[in-house]
Amino acid sequence: MRYFKLSDDVAVPRRWHLGMIVTVGGGEADLLGGVACAETHLQTHFSHSGEEVDFSLTSFAVPVARSSLAAAIEAVGGRDVQRLPLYIPGHEGFEVVNALRVIKQWRSA
Repeated sequence: MRYFKLSDDVAVPRRWHLGMIVTVGGGEADLLGGVACAETHLQTHFSHSGEEVDFSLTSFAVPVARSSLAAAIEAVGGRDVQRLPLYIPGHEGFEVVNALRVIKQWRSA
């Protein structure tokens, strides 16, 4: 079985940090449960404004990527990845990368 874990370097200076992703109506979007999201109009705000980066995790660990990177992730992940357009004020071309198949973490004693 192949699986991938993407991480975010939050130590990059002067970079943005994105907050919760919500629907246009203000409801919270479920993007971490491994299920498809029916919402097509998602938006976020900055928890800290700064320079955009090609990939980041929101404050709640939701992957956000530039559209070209999201397409590359989808090329590897296939049907296990859902791409959703994301509105970020003042920035264009970003998407939520929703993992449709997740692996439960295990811990050794």
